[in-house]
Amino acid sequence: MSALGRNQSGLIKGQVLLCGNSHRELAQRVATRLGIPLGDCVLYQENCGETKIQIGESVRGKDVFILQTGNRDPNNMMMELFILAYSCRSTSAQRIVGVVPYLPYSKQCRMRKRGSIPCKLFADMMVRAGIQHLITMDLHMKEIQGFFSCPVDNLRASSFLIQYLKEQQTSFENVVVVARHPGQARRATAYAERLRTTLSVIHGGEGVVLDTEATDGRSSPPLIAQNSLQTPSLLQTPEKNNFFPVSTAAVTACATDYDAPTDSTFPTTQLTPGDIDQIERLPEVIKPSPIHSKLMRSLTGCASCRVRSYSEGQQNDPLAEGVNPDETVLSGEAHFPSMVSPGKLLRKQSDSRAVAFYRADYMPSLTAKKKPPINVVGDVDGKIALIVEDIIDDVEGFCAAAKFLKDRGARHVKVMCTHGLLSKESIALIEKSHIDEVIITNTVPNEDLVLANNNNQSHSSQNYQYCNSSSVKYHKITVVDVSVLLSEGIRRIHNGESMSYLFRDIPLDD
Repeated sequence: MSALGRNQSGLIKGQVLLCGNSHRELAQRVATRLGIPLGDCVLYQENCGETKIQIGESVRGKDVFILQTGNRDPNNMMMELFILAYSCRSTSAQRIVGVVPYLPYSKQCRMRKRGSIPCKLFADMMVRAGIQHLITMDLHMKEIQGFFSCPVDNLRASSFLIQYLKEQQTSFENVVVVARHPGQARRATAYAERLRTTLSVIHGGEGVVLDTEATDGRSSPPLIAQNSLQTPSLLQTPEKNNFFPVSTAAVTACATDYDAPTDSTFPTTQLTPGDIDQIERLPEVIKPSPIHSKLMRSLTGCASCRVRSYSEGQQNDPLAEGVNPDETVLSGEAHFPSMVSPGKLLRKQSDSRAVAFYRADYMPSLTAKKKPPINVVGDVDGKIALIVEDIIDDVEGFCAAAKFLKDRGARHVKVMCTHGLLSKESIALIEKSHIDEVIITNTVPNEDLVLANNNNQSHSSQNYQYCNSSSVKYHKITVVDVSVLLSEGIRRIHNGESMSYLFRDIPLDD
């Protein structure tokens, strides 16, 4: 036995299981399986809204396990966790282990636009509060474990969910595992391999995904609507096809300045003081350099020259005038608003005398992503479709997917998720949808929400029944108990035993 579970006397030190107000029923189940009483701890909010705790027993020199999960009020619940962990740390607990079956803010684990990564902040706050080890279940992204500077055990609930399916379904030949979007294909593949069944993926949908923030943060002149210039040019900003507030006269003068040709192909433009001021406001990237002017003087007779070939001895050869052939410069086409698209970028090659002068001095326009029409990859006709996810919160997407699968011939549609947050109207939407069953675990408390919904609809007590020793079934919702997994993890950590047994037969993508 590891020294982690023993004190200096060689005896197994005591353990205390504390819990907040997030999920006392799950904490009581875990304590019962561990054969220990639930720790004496009271958490409440004062009239001013501050959280206050009172621990009624000694935790000095003991292993303290704090069970607190996320629910529909994550901010208060997690503040309870921080204060409770800090209190145990202040009272000389030997080790503080956080048991958080559903980790709040786990969806916010990526940087989006000008946002942040709150999950990383949450991890740092847990460690600073005193958490020395974390037990959680089915993180939204497994890489979240790297946010913590303490050991993390990310348990999997898939074994319990699959066991429930095997008790209800004797054969899986007519079952197809469905990924609601391509991002869940890996998780769905892991379930399909363990169930020995086929896989389908829903892809596409209506609408166009656009970037809502079009500004690029520059301090140059503000963007205006497409009324200054009629065609795309160098003065065009790529985000919304807007333009800098520069008149056509100023643009033409910008092209004909620096000793530009004075023949009919490059007409002289009379500038006003306002045009001169606008030229000064142009960004440096679009002001022609002396090299540009020298090239434009050599290209008389052609205002838009995509590729210009020169032969040996030709008059006004830019090579003879000192232009570096390896230097890419801007062709005259990009200076004129009448040109629609710039020329191709070509450099001088050893076996060719052709020289193209072009430089892209602006950010190219990004093409918005457009989803193709919704489709399903795989056969679902006449089969039981099993949609797998890690979190079910807003169920509109699940209801739409269920309707689509039913239209494609699916006989039944079931949704299987680990964490059932089930927001306010989720239960009512599920009851009215084409979903036949939603299978979740009790990592998040939902009994009060389901029972309240059943009472509002005047359902009798027969609408829910215990299916077996590890699950309870409501009208369309089945809750699978995973307290045995949490209690076994707590026992192994307390006794210093290996946790690898709890991850046996778990695929890498699960």
